[in-house]
Amino acid sequence: MAGRDKSYRDQRREREAEQLEKKYKEQTRGEALRRAKKQMESISREIAETVEAEEQYRDGLAISFQGMGDNTLRRRIEAIRTELLSTTSYAQDLVEILAEMEDEVTRRKVDL
Repeated sequence: MAGRDKSYRDQRREREAEQLEKKYKEQTRGEALRRAKKQMESISREIAETVEAEEQYRDGLAISFQGMGDNTLRRRIEAIRTELLSTTSYAQDLVEILAEMEDEVTRRKVDL
């Protein structure tokens, strides 16, 4: 009889352990789903804000360029393009100078 009682207790413990494990998995899954839902909501808000900002920027550009003629806009575009190209070539020159300086530092280390 003692063996049977022990067997019943063991079975009950196993069932309780399985139920606790099942409950834990459900809670964990629920928490993960809630976190994922919050993240999705946050991402959706960020996308909506970005879209709104882009629309406001586009509208602002349209308003600011509305009074300009086509030729004026073309000249302005060309001036900006020229400025960007010169800035880019200047930046490339600086990068080359930095590379030469790094080479010099490396050469000095090797000489030591």
